[in-house]
Amino acid sequence: MADHGREEEISELKARLDNLSRRPLLNPRSNKKRHTIPLVIGGLLTIVVVGSALDRRGATGAANEATNTLADDPGRERPSSDPSPAAQAAFARINTAFLKAVRPCDEAQSGMARAVRSEDRYGTFNAAQRVKNNCSSSADEIAALSFPPPISASAATSLVASMKKCADDYTARYSAADVMAKTFNGDMRPSDIADARQQNGIAQLAIQECITGYVVAAEAAGFSIPRRSDKGRHRNA
Repeated sequence: MADHGREEEISELKARLDNLSRRPLLNPRSNKKRHTIPLVIGGLLTIVVVGSALDRRGATGAANEATNTLADDPGRERPSSDPSPAAQAAFARINTAFLKAVRPCDEAQSGMARAVRSEDRYGTFNAAQRVKNNCSSSADEIAALSFPPPISASAATSLVASMKKCADDYTARYSAADVMAKTFNGDMRPSDIADARQQNGIAQLAIQECITGYVVAAEAAGFSIPRRSDKGRHRNA
């Protein structure tokens, strides 16, 4: 059942990428003497930077945005009771561990997006290799996270489920980077470009959804996710 659910999720993400996938690969204004790389970049840039906001902000910024959006939603699910201070403290430690785990992958993905924008074939290949290495480690670290007492069993169940999805999605980013590396290390056939384009788009959208799902699970359990703006207010208090 889990595999079937994953297949449905990927199918939905593919459908959402459909409009982006129809964009032209070549900018008519490109210099014809340098047509090979712009042709590839034009095809990949659209999708590699689908999550460019996530690339720039990382998981912390994406979590901030999701938290702010939920705060403005009057219909959001609210906890029946607030977690104990000890449970909140435990959650805060796990949240910090989660953000630390994903940061190397997020930063490597951001570096790959910059390499694509620079139209550097060799730089993109090397950057994709870094994404593979970093995101594989990130996925393993995410999968190892747990939510033991004093966090309640019901909260732990939903949070563990969100972490499983995130681990799967960061693994998908590893796989997408593998396709990217093979594309830039090969002859860049249109079919390879199309595959790299799709895989990167799916991974980016999936990770954005994984972060949102994690925030929703935390908020539903009554946990507060620290935000950068919170830190600033505390310093000024």
